Amino acid sequence: YIVENSIPNCDDGMKCTIDTCDPTKPIVNDVTDMCVHTAMSCEDGNKCNGVFVCEEASGTCIIDKPVVDCDDNNACTIDTCVASTGLCQSTDKTCNDYNVCTANDYCDVNVGCVFTPSATPCCGNAQCESNENAGTCPQDCSTSITTNLAGTNYGYLGNIFNIETKSLNMTITGVGVHCTLPEGITGTVHVYSKPGDYYSSGSWYSKSRWDLIIQKDVQCVGIGSTTQVTFQNLVDIPKYTRQAFNIFVITDDMAAYYPTVRA
Repeated sequence: YIVENSIPNCDDGMKCTIDTCDPTKPIVNDVTDMCVHTAMSCEDGNKCNGVFVCEEASGTCIIDKPVVDCDDNNACTIDTCVASTGLCQSTDKTCNDYNVCTANDYCDVNVGCVFTPSATPCCGNAQCESNENAGTCPQDCSTSITTNLAGTNYGYLGNIFNIETKSLNMTITGVGVHCTLPEGITGTVHVYSKPGDYYSSGSWYSKSRWDLIIQKDVQCVGIGSTTQVTFQNLVDIPKYTRQAFNIFVITDDMAAYYPTVRA
């Protein structure tokens, strides 16, 4: 017979099962009929990480099939693994460096992109050559250079923009932020950056795609003047490349009182 309100012992002694009791299950022989033994899942949702199984001796997940290796040994392809399927996919590299001073850009399967400098002097190769001067070729011979800047303003997300270098390498040491806050309110400047275009792959809104350059408390000096923020970690931008930035200012009570405060 079965004692009323008996509690079943559902431990099956197996370390790779999750043992529970389901009171809705009918009792045929004894109270253990209500026990449910569910195999422990070692799936992490990413098939590229390999296949894991539960080891009965320890009750822990161990690798059964290795991590997917998608390297096709071709330096001219970008090889990735699709997490949902564990299948590899390859896309061809684009070897255009947008540099007028290199010719016949191509990809070598052993080394990757190859950019061959022009044989003749060229304005834009970051070298001030004998037939050039600051007037005829400011890109190479001037001590200063104007760079392209393009971006947009997403309100509470701050200013998001690209800096595109020309024929000289560039180092960003800080920024001047235009911000206004009520007296006594401290704002925190956040500066994020990443190589390439801010909108590449439509991922500009994903925090994981950006590198934090600085997070610093400031007293905003108001409209018409810039609040200077010096970087501790400098941002180096190679010539003929783009670097994206995201800059915004928030306060502790911004969400309640100052929802539109931005860099």
